[in-house]
Amino acid sequence: MANNRYAFFCPAAPRESAWDTNANKTLGGMGEDNVYSPFTITPNSRFSLGYNDWGLSLMHKPQLGLGGDVDGPMNMGLVKDTDVARPTEMIMLADVRAQEDTALLKCDADIDPTDDSPGHSQWPSNRHNYRVDILFADCHCETAKRPQMVSPKNTVWRRRWNTSRPTWQDWDLVEGMVCRRVLSALCITLVLIHRRSKAAAFAEFRSEHSTPSVTRSPAPLPMPVFHRSCG
Repeated sequence: MANNRYAFFCPAAPRESAWDTNANKTLGGMGEDNVYSPFTITPNSRFSLGYNDWGLSLMHKPQLGLGGDVDGPMNMGLVKDTDVARPTEMIMLADVRAQEDTALLKCDADIDPTDDSPGHSQWPSNRHNYRVDILFADCHCETAKRPQMVSPKNTVWRRRWNTSRPTWQDWDLVEGMVCRRVLSALCITLVLIHRRSKAAAFAEFRSEHSTPSVTRSPAPLPMPVFHRSCG
């Protein structure tokens, strides 16, 4: 595609979100090489397509998405193609909202189903008849409704945000399951301790309040009586 920046623009989105310095005045900034470029996309830039950078978790190591920050303390390095367990199930690119309010712009060129910022700039956009256009890592396309893509309970779609097979299960649900297992084990331990303490206390109570048994000596055997014979 060479320098065809229009390939990274959704025609159904506002013109001000194109990768075009004549139309989009939110572009421009320092690149990862510390050189200014008018085409640099910053966290405050408006954009119509978002890249799946972090997957379902921003702080998870290794990163769950296809690559986050290219520099700075959050940089975790490049993601290899072999890191993607199933490219046919891996979301790479999708429509984002192209937030019109510049005060609410926050990483508009990223796509994140867990975005809880006021403007939800990183949420998928349902501008195509209430559906989202999605490009997967194997380069095939699909459309889907936004609610199912961002729902924490939809494990079918949640697993498509992450690269590696062990984290395919919804990360939030896995953490919750681990917490439930830990709490369950703790409850069982407390119950066992309580039962043992109760048994020990009962045994102590019995030893303190039971009537001591009296050991009786056997009755003496009668002594034989000998009578003298008269005669």
